[in-house]
Amino acid sequence: MRKYLYAMFAAIMLFVGACSTAITPVINVAEVTEVDLQKVPKKGEDCAVYYLPILLNLGPFGSNSVMKAAKKAGISKVKLVDREYHYNILTFKSCVVVYGE
Repeated sequence: MRKYLYAMFAAIMLFVGACSTAITPVINVAEVTEVDLQKVPKKGEDCAVYYLPILLNLGPFGSNSVMKAAKKAGISKVKLVDREYHYNILTFKSCVVVYGE
């Protein structure tokens, strides 16, 4: 019985652990104190959504693109790029947020 429980625990850990991801930082790192977000006139956002991330990981639906986020907001000069992640049991939303002029 104990071997069965260990095998079941290992299977669950593999199943859940397979959904984990690692996000690497961007190579170009800027000094954030140089950018005053109060003076940056435009903010654009582009998101990718995954449905049922724990079980099926359906997606992505969307592009999560810096270029598309800048185009949506009419930004021609990008000052800062940020990422936002929103996760719940049914969806995972990964967004790129672009600030600029």
